[in-house]
Amino acid sequence: MSAIGKKILDELGDTAIRWLESVGKKVQKEGFVPQPVEKMAENVGQNIVGLETKAPEFFNIYDAFNLYKSLSSGDLILTKTDTFRDLAAKLPDDLDEIYGPQMMDESYKKVDDIADLIKQGIPIRDIPYLEYQAPIPNIFQITGHQGRHRNRALKQAGFDQSLVNFVPRTKAERVPLDLSTIRQDPKIFDELMYDQFFKVRSGGKEIGSLGELMEIVNIPSYKQFGALRDIK
Repeated sequence: MSAIGKKILDELGDTAIRWLESVGKKVQKEGFVPQPVEKMAENVGQNIVGLETKAPEFFNIYDAFNLYKSLSSGDLILTKTDTFRDLAAKLPDDLDEIYGPQMMDESYKKVDDIADLIKQGIPIRDIPYLEYQAPIPNIFQITGHQGRHRNRALKQAGFDQSLVNFVPRTKAERVPLDLSTIRQDPKIFDELMYDQFFKVRSGGKEIGSLGELMEIVNIPSYKQFGALRDIK
């Protein structure tokens, strides 16, 4: 048995262990080579400990196999659903512009459809992400996203927080999400939007600091002071 995997399993409760076992069954069903549960625990590391400690509801909200892949390879954060909305490029009704009723209706319907899946306990396929670059030390500039409708749907379904992949624009730009980064408390700026001439149309506004906006999943014993303080 993997020593690291055994250590992780020893830190887990029934919820996470049963979830890992269910992922193992799905891996085998999909035709992949099954792995012992302790090896899977080693692959996901402290991310699974942190998720069970801080937000176990997401084991049921997202597709198990896709969540396993994100836990294995990603830097995961928790943030308020409204914070994701603040950081990502804006949807039509976030902008002070007039859009046709068809575009607005399509956006609202998509949110309603996803919210219905969540309420029915039907897993959503993909975890939202925010992409960033770090142009200078202690600055995160959001450069891309997926998941605006999913975050609105989570809120509509009664969830105040969101699980998000926090991914660098390039591997070379990755900033480790560790205690050192938390202590530096970098500032985070919302996503830039460009017009047809590639001039900045909106975005680039400071929204807050890492400690104010985000909770890092893979440090289960560390509770930041601001990011999720209003969530019980």
